[in-house]
Amino acid sequence: MTPNQWNRNTRDSVVRLLTQAGFSEDSSVINQLECMNFDAPAEPAKPQSDQDYIHLCAALYQACGAYDMPERVLDALSAAANAQPFIHLVDGILPCMPDQPQNTE
Repeated sequence: MTPNQWNRNTRDSVVRLLTQAGFSEDSSVINQLECMNFDAPAEPAKPQSDQDYIHLCAALYQACGAYDMPERVLDALSAAANAQPFIHLVDGILPCMPDQPQNTE
């Protein structure tokens, strides 16, 4: 089965499920699904660069610090954000249970 055939079969299956769930054939959800180009070849996800992960870890470090996450979490994120070895810190991150509920607004 080619990727395009798989895409069309998936679309048809989703339409059948939506119909069984009570969506009418002329519903906007089914119409939008029908308008999608399932014949286009799927492209694999682009691998992220190390720099992308470093940037993500730096942002997470700041966010976790703002929410008073445990020091072991911050240490692992700091090491990753600075391109230092951190894998030995990963096992110590979980479980992570807050002492009291955090306000996340």
